[in-house]
Amino acid sequence: MAERVAGRRPDLIDPAVHTDEHDSPDRRCSQRPHDGAVASVLSWLDRHNLVLTIAAAGVAPILYLLFVDRYATNSFNGDDWSVVLFVHAAIHGHLSLSQLWGQYNESRLFVGNTIDVLFGLADRLDLRSVIFFSAVLFIASYVIVLALFRTYLGRRLTPVPVLLVGLIWFSLADVQNSLWAFQVSWYLTVLFLAVMLFALLVPESRRTLWVAVAVLAAVAASLSTVQGFLCWPLGAICILWSRPRARQTFVEIASWCGAALLTVALYLPGYDFSNNGCLPASSCSPAVALHHPLTALRFLLALIGAVIPGGVIDFFAPRDIIRFELVGAALLIAAVFILVQSWRHRASTERMPLPLLLIAFALAFDVTITLGRGGSGPSGAASSNRYVMANLILLTALVIYAWAHIPKRLVPAPGSRWHAYAGRLALIALAIFLVVQVREAIGFGLTNGSLGRSVMVGSARLFVNLDRVPADQRSCELDTTLFFQPGALPSFAHKIHDAAQDQLGQFQPSSYHTYRELGLPTLSPACTKSPVTDRPGA
Repeated sequence: MAERVAGRRPDLIDPAVHTDEHDSPDRRCSQRPHDGAVASVLSWLDRHNLVLTIAAAGVAPILYLLFVDRYATNSFNGDDWSVVLFVHAAIHGHLSLSQLWGQYNESRLFVGNTIDVLFGLADRLDLRSVIFFSAVLFIASYVIVLALFRTYLGRRLTPVPVLLVGLIWFSLADVQNSLWAFQVSWYLTVLFLAVMLFALLVPESRRTLWVAVAVLAAVAASLSTVQGFLCWPLGAICILWSRPRARQTFVEIASWCGAALLTVALYLPGYDFSNNGCLPASSCSPAVALHHPLTALRFLLALIGAVIPGGVIDFFAPRDIIRFELVGAALLIAAVFILVQSWRHRASTERMPLPLLLIAFALAFDVTITLGRGGSGPSGAASSNRYVMANLILLTALVIYAWAHIPKRLVPAPGSRWHAYAGRLALIALAIFLVVQVREAIGFGLTNGSLGRSVMVGSARLFVNLDRVPADQRSCELDTTLFFQPGALPSFAHKIHDAAQDQLGQFQPSSYHTYRELGLPTLSPACTKSPVTDRPGA
């Protein structure tokens, strides 16, 4: 720890804890009378910093949990249906390891599938419980990131930076993931990433134990989503970044690479590289992205720029797509600048490369999405809200780096070089950007949270009251819902039957009773051919 603290630049301080203890006596005597009151307030803030910082750290998570509680529903949403088979098999005693291990789109969701099965056995897969579990995982990740932030700064945290990080980390720009039970695997990946970084960067003793913890976290991340494999190169950077080329370092990196290769060797047998979960008409494959690099680049920029959200999720992308690309380009330039500066100052201020690691994870995550979905162009990125999570991590990294590099003098000294003024202008621009981002994200999250809840309740009402829909209209109604692709109903029929039989999700007795009393939602005009009564079996 002492080595990292010593590596911080002496001209960088935290304005919240800076005092004038080095002022000359003459200057202190010349201070105005009200300066004493200011000093008293600063002294009080300093004495109560721990309590105030903890309170600031709790603001965003509490608001996030209130948002989840308000808008989360116990209703299957799209990919949620995929876990019905596992839960049904577990309830009836014939679940196999191969089912949990099977590939779903690009990933083996082994850890997430196991958690879903446990929830299925415990409470018949109440999807609100899974969503809250994801929220708890995200809060745990946030706490670990704050601990990493504290070590990176080399000094205690104060309320302002903690609040800023919290507002970005829990941004409602990521509304879709926050209300979708299936996305528990992405929250697991982020948590295991944070655990790995902490284990490799923070502890100064029992190194072997902590490296083992990091290996387990990287393995778990790899078995949560395919993006979890990004932990392996990031972990290697942690081990090699600023450590002396001693025998222990070579042992650690050899062990790390060996664990990575073993994980890959176990993962690849039976893996289908062509399975990306897309319809042929979607043109989402690495080949499409590589053959249309400009389109893929615009997709990547729009993906990053979606941290300032817009539009309505899953209905239509916002009209001003160019705005997403411009914001993404600005953030990408800032991220690349930090990557370069981190490398340049790796022996001094960046002995612990926390911003670099978070940025590298976020950008690599974006590249994997771009390779799989880049053919849809920038409009596809702007309307795919679930991919914004990685770029909120990128924005968090930018804020962490900026806070650590706030200069002691907010106004450059006369005769300062141009880069002193540029740095301060960049900080002002970032502050304005954060204000806009928070404001837009709140409005976007509340609007889409409310709309999403209405859609999910309508879907649950349709499934629970399906017997009240005329038989010749049922297939049409299910095909035209948001959660089914046209013609996909036959593959879902047995899942619907199993969920109803086992009373999973919206078919749980309490939820079933509620949705049954609400009756059918408004049916699609394209499917309505005859009056529908409220009598069961109509």
